[in-house]
Amino acid sequence: MSVSSINFVGWDSTATVYVTTTTTDSVTLTIVFAGSNVSGKPGSFLPDTRTHVLSGQTKYVITEHVNTSPYSCQNEYVGVQVSTSPWAEYGGPTYAQVITPPC
Repeated sequence: MSVSSINFVGWDSTATVYVTTTTTDSVTLTIVFAGSNVSGKPGSFLPDTRTHVLSGQTKYVITEHVNTSPYSCQNEYVGVQVSTSPWAEYGGPTYAQVITPPC
């Protein structure tokens, strides 16, 4: 199983996560949005966690929306980090970020 890719478009505040598994067994996907001041590194400002229990298929597309304005004046970036349980075989957590909109 792996989180095959992630696409985060900050201006419309949408993260799309693609998950591929080898079985139809249950897997839990955790998505965390948070502000960061370091390029390429997950932050911890105002974490917003979403959880999805996936089962019955081998390919999933999950889209989540977030309001990036609370991060704008405090952080240079807003990021999204994803992980699965059981742990994804190929790479584990995946992270993407964008520059926050002006405050």
